[in-house]
Amino acid sequence: MKNYLISVFLIFSNYNCTSENKTIPVIFLTETDTIKLNRVDYFLIEGSGDEKKDKQIIDDYIKKTAVKDSMTKYNQYDMLFYKKSSSLNLSILEKYPMESRYKLTIVERPIIDYVWQNGFFLVAIDGK
Repeated sequence: MKNYLISVFLIFSNYNCTSENKTIPVIFLTETDTIKLNRVDYFLIEGSGDEKKDKQIIDDYIKKTAVKDSMTKYNQYDMLFYKKSSSLNLSILEKYPMESRYKLTIVERPIIDYVWQNGFFLVAIDGK
């Protein structure tokens, strides 16, 4: 099993709205393998209740503000987006970061996972 260097990025400011009243994703966890070849960024999104609209918001976010350096810097770069809920939110992630990571990888399903390999977009995997 790979060892992971885990960095937790918790955002304490209110990032829930843009000028168009859209919810923007908030990065809350980054994993990089020990030799720094692969990176995974986990995001929370408030969600509108409309899955198609949520995916469009995520797609717009990636086109405008995704971490372009990470897309080319790593052999594989994943961006996983999860819907914020009562059991998955920043306050819970702050209190229980390791348990939350386990829950993300085992229990929760992402809304969508975008994958780049060697700087090229590979696939968007629908989590539903």
